[in-house]
Amino acid sequence: MARLAPLATALLLALAGATATGGAATESCAVATPSEGAAPLAVTLTTSCSAATYHWDFGDGSGADGQTATHTFAAGAFTVTLTRTQADGSQATDTAPVTADGIALSAPRLTGFGRRVTFSGSVRASGAGGTVTLTAGAHALAQAPVRANGSFAVSAHVFGPGPYRVTSKGLVSNPVAVVVRPRLVVRVGGSPAPGGRVTVVARVVPRGSGAVTLTLRRGAHLVARARGRSSAQVTVAHAVAGAYRVSASTTPIEGWAAARASELVPIAVPRLAFGATGPAVHALEERLAELHYALAGVDSTFGQDTYDAVVAFQKVNGLARTGMVEAADWRVLLRASVPHAQVTGDGIEVDKTRQVLFVVRHGEVQLAIPVSTGATGNTPIGTFHVYRKVAGWDWVLYYPNYFLRGFAVHGYVDVPPYPASHGCVRIPIWVAQRIYGFIAYGSPIVIHY
Repeated sequence: MARLAPLATALLLALAGATATGGAATESCAVATPSEGAAPLAVTLTTSCSAATYHWDFGDGSGADGQTATHTFAAGAFTVTLTRTQADGSQATDTAPVTADGIALSAPRLTGFGRRVTFSGSVRASGAGGTVTLTAGAHALAQAPVRANGSFAVSAHVFGPGPYRVTSKGLVSNPVAVVVRPRLVVRVGGSPAPGGRVTVVARVVPRGSGAVTLTLRRGAHLVARARGRSSAQVTVAHAVAGAYRVSASTTPIEGWAAARASELVPIAVPRLAFGATGPAVHALEERLAELHYALAGVDSTFGQDTYDAVVAFQKVNGLARTGMVEAADWRVLLRASVPHAQVTGDGIEVDKTRQVLFVVRHGEVQLAIPVSTGATGNTPIGTFHVYRKVAGWDWVLYYPNYFLRGFAVHGYVDVPPYPASHGCVRIPIWVAQRIYGFIAYGSPIVIHY
């Protein structure tokens, strides 16, 4: 009998192993109830096997701890794994299959309002096939066939975040939401002309998808700002010639993305000539005065002073000396700067080439006016000093400032845009007294080409 003991022991161990690992004799310690059904499928997982700790891996990226667990499965086939850990650290694993018949649905994360979106997924059910129907609430949006492998793709225009589902043969998919970027619509109304009243309105489509903020800038200057629940409006009472930048944006609510829109609003530049009146002339005169061209006043009337200021501007900037303001003149006017002087201190500077006179203080041009020098080119070149002044008429010279023999800077009734004098420096008669006040005895008169 002693020799039979080892053999009996080996036989018992073999039988025990067959019970633990053999196919028919083995029962899993993991039990899923129910193990199949329509998704979403609520399953209770239990074990009768003893252990110190239990961990469940549900096979869909989630898990739980404990001797029992519950979980709801979306459509698909899953393998639940139970890991049992004993007090001595040894482990054993068991599995349980779970099949949830249903429809798995996915969609892009972001789209634009009214854009076509493709929803995709798969149907898991016996006899899968036929069609799927895409729905949003109670509304059916589109249908598509189910492929032989159960997959599908269905497209529809999206006008809100959802949720969206697909249905097929009594099965209903998981809900999916899409973040939607609304549209921002910007409208410009009123009179987009210099001096006119301009109104800008921004609204979000659809209403209620976010609050709207609207800003209006001219260059770096903030002109106006407004904010509203679904729309905003700003108004410019007296538009200045140039370009206004409109910027609109939304602060979104849940399910909606932020939206932005930008637009350039050009202020029309009408053709202006002698005799014109109105807000456009006022805007023109304001700009000329800002650039230091001499004017009798900013009065919205295109008179002789405005004409002379326009001619001076055209001369300085190399434009045709027409005295009229057209599109090309407006374009230069809007980006021009104050004329640059050659005189570094105080004095009067005359540019024979451009036929303009600058009143210069501390090297900066304070006033720019048109002149007409000698028709034969005989106006002298150099630096001279005023030695005689007459407050009034001196023969046909009005408020003359003599700087060399009979040469003077003086007012005259006719100052064409080209050299036409006998050698003096003619200036418009309406500005002669003003210039006379700037020129003291001994003042330098610098004349150059």
